[in-house]
Amino acid sequence: MVVEDTGPDLVLQVDLNKTGEAGGYTPIGPKQLQCFRRFLADHEEYYAIDSFLTDMYGYNCSWHWHGFVRRMKN
Repeated sequence: MVVEDTGPDLVLQVDLNKTGEAGGYTPIGPKQLQCFRRFLADHEEYYAIDSFLTDMYGYNCSWHWHGFVRRMKN
């Protein structure tokens, strides 16, 4: 299972000011990561992070931090 968009720097939307320039942004990643961590804590008997796939190109080197999960038992 892959859970996407858990990278803390992931942006939901860029807020533009009246001149059309970026005036800030609304991050979504921290909330997604927090919800995902809560899910894993509630279901730790059944699911675990597959660190081989998650860290294949470097530690959390993707937009899916700890997002590759394997089923441990049915």
